[in-house]
Amino acid sequence: MQLLTDFIQPGNVYFRNKVYGPDEILAGINSVAQYLNDNLVSKSPFIYLFATNHVKTVCAYFGIIKAHKICVLMDPKIGRLELAEKLLDTPPAACIRIISETESFDFSKEIEIRKQPWKDGEEDLSDVCTMIYTAADDGYAKAAMLTHENLLADARAGGEICVSANSLTCGFLLLSHLFGFEVGILTPFIAKGSTIIPEENDLIRPRKLISQIKDFYVSHFYSFPAGYYLLCKIPDFCELSKSAIKIVSGGYALKSEIRERILNKFQIQICEGYGLSEAAPVCTLNFSDDPLKVKSIGTPINCCEIRIFDDTNKEVLPKQVGEICIKGSNIMKGYYRHRQATNNVLYDGWLHSGDWGYKDNDGFIYFNGLKKRMINYAGKKVYPAEVERYFKLNADVLEAGVFGAENDLFNQTVNANIKLKNNTNEIREGFIQWCRRNLSGYKIPFKMEFS
Repeated sequence: MQLLTDFIQPGNVYFRNKVYGPDEILAGINSVAQYLNDNLVSKSPFIYLFATNHVKTVCAYFGIIKAHKICVLMDPKIGRLELAEKLLDTPPAACIRIISETESFDFSKEIEIRKQPWKDGEEDLSDVCTMIYTAADDGYAKAAMLTHENLLADARAGGEICVSANSLTCGFLLLSHLFGFEVGILTPFIAKGSTIIPEENDLIRPRKLISQIKDFYVSHFYSFPAGYYLLCKIPDFCELSKSAIKIVSGGYALKSEIRERILNKFQIQICEGYGLSEAAPVCTLNFSDDPLKVKSIGTPINCCEIRIFDDTNKEVLPKQVGEICIKGSNIMKGYYRHRQATNNVLYDGWLHSGDWGYKDNDGFIYFNGLKKRMINYAGKKVYPAEVERYFKLNADVLEAGVFGAENDLFNQTVNANIKLKNNTNEIREGFIQWCRRNLSGYKIPFKMEFS
């Protein structure tokens, strides 16, 4: 079977004012694959990659796949309680944690070899290359199984949107999220294009990054609405208008105020797209040849089709709201060891997104809110049922209710009502500290009401 890595042809990678040429990137990939092949003990197919924004993360990801293993993409800042559950669900043969301060691998420090028992036969994983946890609407996160074909199809479809050997992409996004990795790394690598990797600090304080890239003639730029809010404060951001073919916002809806401020200040028009992890992940974009419809998430990329279904799985008429459903070669194989959950969202060949939307008469798609119980905090998906379940593991908690609150910048914030056995300052502070130790930061409620 051909691997995803059989098709990558990287251009230059720009990271920390250094240029990594194709030969250097391929050598890094090969070194990771060789180390894994020489040192793994467990028969487990899984390798955890705690994917910080770093050139070594790129080499590690493709090195895992070249070693015929499955990369499980993990948030480097994942809470320890969440991680403990995932280690039981997909016990890895190794965990890769990048040391951000250095630019050369120290495998003995950055790759932890684990002796996990492994029993074959629970799932056919022969064509799976990447897994990412999502879909915790019932309280339990599930690993979406993405195949070599899924990611290759999505990257090729994205690459056809003017990405070529002459392109330079900057994904102003996290690599631990599939959107950031797909548009910032995989798509340009498939198309022989070059890419810029921003450090995570650059995503918060982007002035240095923008000043560095203004002379690079970036052709494709991707970010999320909060990123554009920060970028519109930087005068040098106007340089993108001289070279960019495509400037895209994703993760959640772009507020009109941010769009209009950038358009008026820099004459930069931002278009939007749509996707989800189960679809590898990009599904729609506004194409260059299409007239821009400001509030639309565009039309389907060429590896998939999209229809809007009602609750009886019948397609609705244009401008009628229903569930966004996707079919194509980018759709996941299923959720690992969760057959019923797979059947709930993937049937008759259609992935049911859990999102409301509609089409206009020209086939452009519009996002119209969430059908599933989920909070979208700055593009990060928070499932209230999962957070509530974790809260109830704390001995001081009697009841917990988690909900989203609208936010102009981050789309939604996570809020909670917590009923404690003893509502004292000491218990409240102890609970907050427990959350910080055990949960990912973005899942900890911005505002908590205790009773």
